[in-house]
Amino acid sequence: MVVNGCGIHFWMYQPEYLNKFRAFFDHWLKGEENGIMDEPAVDIQMRTGEGSYYWRHEADWPVPETKYVRFYLDNSRGQSQLVTQAPENAGKAVYNADVHHKAAGRVEGATFISAPFAEDMELAGYIKAGLYVASTTTDMEIHMKVRVLDENDREVIYPARTSMERGLPLGFGALKVSHRIQDEARTREELPVYKHTKEAYAPLTPGEAVYCEIGTFPTTGVIRKGWKIRLDLDPVGSRWVDYNEESYRKDAENTIFTGADKASFVQLP
Repeated sequence: MVVNGCGIHFWMYQPEYLNKFRAFFDHWLKGEENGIMDEPAVDIQMRTGEGSYYWRHEADWPVPETKYVRFYLDNSRGQSQLVTQAPENAGKAVYNADVHHKAAGRVEGATFISAPFAEDMELAGYIKAGLYVASTTTDMEIHMKVRVLDENDREVIYPARTSMERGLPLGFGALKVSHRIQDEARTREELPVYKHTKEAYAPLTPGEAVYCEIGTFPTTGVIRKGWKIRLDLDPVGSRWVDYNEESYRKDAENTIFTGADKASFVQLP
């Protein structure tokens, strides 16, 4: 059962869900033929914004035949945009990394915004970013958040009304770029899995561009026609993910490259 947002205890202890969990265990641990395996294997809470949702039922997770759509970062004309075709011209966004997380508000890095969607889109699965980056120091934090803006450029809030965290984005993930080396046997198209071993530790050479991928927690959401997505890439953490490391931030600048042979992207399921 895919339920998004904090307050998951609200769902876990409702009688209808407890009965399903109990029936599952009774079937597999006690051998009871109670019909639980005739039901859909996956229940997905499809969030439509401002606390609303509907249920979608599928045979597997990730959802079979999911189409992964890439939006490319484009900063070649001085405007930070998300576009549907890889830009031919190179660009880059440079921002200050010598900052500290503030308890309230965002510590900004780079932001990219799409054009309004031409049709409704259902998202269910994992968001992924593939980024070409560099820093003036030996490491770099990337805190990725995907948010949705309505026709009036107001953010659409996706957590359920039971959630204690109203400011959660549609999807988020984070990476220390020195840990970018992936476990190829476990990585999937939609979700990078990292080695996190001493042998795979890969500090940056100042000024040298590298490619990295950032995965997210599973997420769901309906993006309506006329709405836009906003990709935030920030240099420091938040209350959800904070590495609390300052040694590589002092006097540092970070760069996100876009277009040409460094076509950074964000991929939606």
